[in-house]
Amino acid sequence: MPLNWRFSDDVPFNGPSSETSAERAIRWEGLKQQVSPGTPVSGRVFIQAPFGVFFDAGLGFSLLLEILDFGFPGIIFPDDYPALDSIITGEVAGFRDDNKQIAVVKDYAAIFNPDLSERLRYQEEGRLPDHPLISIHPKVRLGYACLIGTSISVIDVLDHLAGSLSFDSAISTFPGLTKQMIRACLQYASDREKHIRPAGW
Repeated sequence: MPLNWRFSDDVPFNGPSSETSAERAIRWEGLKQQVSPGTPVSGRVFIQAPFGVFFDAGLGFSLLLEILDFGFPGIIFPDDYPALDSIITGEVAGFRDDNKQIAVVKDYAAIFNPDLSERLRYQEEGRLPDHPLISIHPKVRLGYACLIGTSISVIDVLDHLAGSLSFDSAISTFPGLTKQMIRACLQYASDREKHIRPAGW
């Protein structure tokens, strides 16, 4: 077992045990003809690796969503990764012929979307030194504090937590949200509150 990798109890089998390498190669080429970049996929996470997660979408080959495509920085392995046996979704980004893996991203269109690139650039410009996961920029969400790499505002997260009091509920509601990001929102709100002068001062 590779160092730091985590496996589900039920790891899928990528093809029959009697399959030859030539048969596997033919099946791989056939899949590439059927599944094009941008195709939505959904499946169960069965491996957490330091560089991303593998999941099974019933295509006969592993799908890989890398940490660089999670859509946000500051990830802690494995606490902030999609949980083993959880269901994740994404879109096919390409095929890795060397190891027969399907590369997946959260939003394939965003790769070619200049508006998203612009928003991410503005978020980098507005990054707060004391809160590295938080950004404030007038051209992103009307200047509300947002989580870097997302369109999720701190207010979105706090409002949801006020109603549900559940990290898991917030994570399921906001795709891409992690426990670390929720903690960052709570810390940001706490620090802001410390700078508000109490009544009567």
